[in-house]
Amino acid sequence: MGKRYERLDSIVKDICEGVFSLVRIKKKINSMKDSNDLIYIGNELWKNMAEKGWRCNSETILFLRDMIYKANEQTRKLSTRDSLTGLFNRRFLDLKLKMQLASTYRNLDDFFSVIMFDVDNFKKFNDIYGHNAGDAILKTLSGVVLKNLRESDVAFRYGGEEFFILLSDTSKGDALDIAYRLNRQIADMEVTFVDEKGNDQRKKVTISAGVVEINREDPIWIWYGVGGKKLVIDYVKKVPDFDKLLDNYLRTYSGNRSFFSRWGGLSKRNVKRNVKKIGDFIKFYSVENGVDIGDISIAQGATSWIVKNSDNLMYYAKELGRDRVAYNDGKNSKILEKSE
Repeated sequence: MGKRYERLDSIVKDICEGVFSLVRIKKKINSMKDSNDLIYIGNELWKNMAEKGWRCNSETILFLRDMIYKANEQTRKLSTRDSLTGLFNRRFLDLKLKMQLASTYRNLDDFFSVIMFDVDNFKKFNDIYGHNAGDAILKTLSGVVLKNLRESDVAFRYGGEEFFILLSDTSKGDALDIAYRLNRQIADMEVTFVDEKGNDQRKKVTISAGVVEINREDPIWIWYGVGGKKLVIDYVKKVPDFDKLLDNYLRTYSGNRSFFSRWGGLSKRNVKRNVKKIGDFIKFYSVENGVDIGDISIAQGATSWIVKNSDNLMYYAKELGRDRVAYNDGKNSKILEKSE
C-alpha cells in the first residue's frame, strides 16, 4: 500500500512542479486505468490548487472534475459487479433483497419471486478442460440470463457457478416459466471455448434451478412484525411458558396495522407455526455462522431465509437428476414437469 501511494505522490509532484496545465496532466495520467488511482491523483491536484492558489483555465478545471466523477462512477460499478460475467455480485444482492423485502413488507399484497441456479457438473468441466472452459460457460450463461429478463428484474452471480435472479412483482407461476425457459435454452445450446491444450471445444451444459415466491403467507413476516423478532428469539432460547408469551403477543399486536391487520388476522396455531419455522432457521443460521442470535438483524435473517430456501430447492433438483427446475407447492418440494 505504501509503495502504491509513493508512486501516485510522485506523479502528483511531477505535475505540480512543472507548468501546471491540462496537457501536462493528460500526459502523466494517459496510461492509467485504475479508477482509485485517478481519484487519488485528482483529489491531490485539487488540494494543491486550493493550497497554492493556482489559477487554472476552465478547461483544466472541467477535465479534473469529470475525471474524478467518472472514476468514482467506475469504482462504484466495480464494487457491485462481478468482473467475469458483468452481472451484479453477491454484495449487491444482499442490498437489493433487503430493499425488496422492506418494500414488500410495507404492502403485503405485493409479492416477488427468486430463481437460484447453478451449472451441473461444473467442477468436472474445470478439471477436464481447464478454467478457460469454466469462465466461458459462466460468461455464456450470463448472456442467456440477461436476454430473458425484463428491465425490472436483476441478475446476480452469487458465487462460483451459482446464479441468483430477483423478479419483482412476479408470481411463482411466472417465475417457473422463466426458469423453465432458461433451463431449456441452456440445455439446447453449446458453449464454445479453447481448452488447456489449445483445442477448440463445443460442449453442452445444463443447469438445476430452484424457484421461491415470497408473498403475504410467507412465515418470514413474523420475523418482521412488531415484537416478532423477540418472540422468535424467545422460542429459540426456549424461554419458559412460551405459550403464555404467545398469548400475550397475540393480545398486544393482533389489532396493530403494522402487522396483523394486513394479514386479516392470524390464529395462534398459524403464528406458532411461523415462529417455529423462522426460529428453527435462525437457530441454524446462528450456529452455521458463529453469531449470537440477538445480533442477527431482521433484514439479515430474512435475506438468508430466502437464499437458503432457494438453495435447498436447487439441490433438490440436482438430487433428482440435474437439468431440472424445483419449487415448493406449499407442502412439498416438486419438480416442474413440461406439461405444467
